[in-house]
Amino acid sequence: HQQAQWLAEQEAPVISLRQAGRFFPEARRITEPDPRRGVHVVSDSPDDTLGGLMTTAPWMDHIVGYSGPNSLLIVLDPDGVILRVEMLASGDTREHADMIRNSPNFLPGLTGWDPSENPAPPVAAVSGATLTSFAVLESVQQRLTGANPSLRFPDPVTLEEIRTLFPTAHHLKREANRLIVVDTSGSVLGFAIRSSPQADNVSGYQGPTECLIALGPDGGAVIGSLIRKTYDTPSYVDKVREAESVKRLFEGRTLEELSTLEYPEKLEGVSRSTMTAQAVVGGVQRRFAAEMNTDTNAAQWKPKNRDIGLVCVIGAGLAIAFTRLRGRRWARIVWQLFLVGYVGVINKDMLSLSLLGGWAANGAALKAAPGLALLAAAALLIPWTTRRNVYCHQICPHGAAQQLLGVAFKRRRLSLPAGLQRWLERIPVTLLAL
Repeated sequence: HQQAQWLAEQEAPVISLRQAGRFFPEARRITEPDPRRGVHVVSDSPDDTLGGLMTTAPWMDHIVGYSGPNSLLIVLDPDGVILRVEMLASGDTREHADMIRNSPNFLPGLTGWDPSENPAPPVAAVSGATLTSFAVLESVQQRLTGANPSLRFPDPVTLEEIRTLFPTAHHLKREANRLIVVDTSGSVLGFAIRSSPQADNVSGYQGPTECLIALGPDGGAVIGSLIRKTYDTPSYVDKVREAESVKRLFEGRTLEELSTLEYPEKLEGVSRSTMTAQAVVGGVQRRFAAEMNTDTNAAQWKPKNRDIGLVCVIGAGLAIAFTRLRGRRWARIVWQLFLVGYVGVINKDMLSLSLLGGWAANGAALKAAPGLALLAAAALLIPWTTRRNVYCHQICPHGAAQQLLGVAFKRRRLSLPAGLQRWLERIPVTLLAL
């Protein structure tokens, strides 16, 4: 496992200006990646932002498909919306990775997706590579929603800005999508949250505006806010920045209240700057609505139907192996036909050497395929503890097909010449040596 991680680090893809030129012909400059978000910002000769490039590795290497993680290149437009997704490398089986690469609808179908606005993927899994498809979609989704890649507002928050909201702030710590503000004694003063990238797509009179929202030490309610960079008309933004009514609109509200915040028809001090104020409020609302949605999705994780079905198959296989049903011919044949039809054709979750090799290198897919992980545990642990080969005899569709064929052709025997038999007997030893 450690060797596999070392090898992955040596072969990590490098994003260059030449590579950026494939997607942005006018590219003249590419920045080094932000150490927290890993986003390369691409700009032209006037230094206008054209878009961004980012990879899912190594941030999403914990997401394992069938047998390993995937390294994906994500190309973003200036609003953070996907322009293209390419597979750079894959720790999954070659057949599954090739099916993803060659699918005409899967990776191309991700163009235009913005997971921060719509968490549901716009494409279906590739048949025959379902687990790899799920891993690719989850990697892209978590990479974008978790990294918060704002291309319109790429500048990191400075301590000077934070001290406007927390005068005694000494240093900052990063935690997922927020900053933890700490004083000289190490006590937490509160949290700071940016309205980007969700605010990137909320334009006022001329463009979007980014805000910084301060929460108390318990993270429950807003205690302050400030406007950072803006693309809107400066005079309009200044009015909103100075308007106490806008600040009062945020202060004292919880994240849940901010996520459903509606802009009132009238606010004091924003006359002739209504569109700018609406953009400020709308950006904050979208930011916290996305955060609430992400938290809800994370809390509601549950196994998929295929995992539940596989667990039922394992239970039924154990029942047949350790009860009198094993000796009843009709029950055995019905069960074998079911294994070929359901596990082999419909569910398709089976063990292989490439699967075990991939898990040894990259970790088991406990979240993506808990049923498959339980199947691997049953295949290894039950023979060691009971001397019963339950997987091959009662769960594997290949084993079931062999047993069915053995019944159909049990009276048809082939006799081989003794010389040929001796040569064939050497094959297993030769394979083992190789």
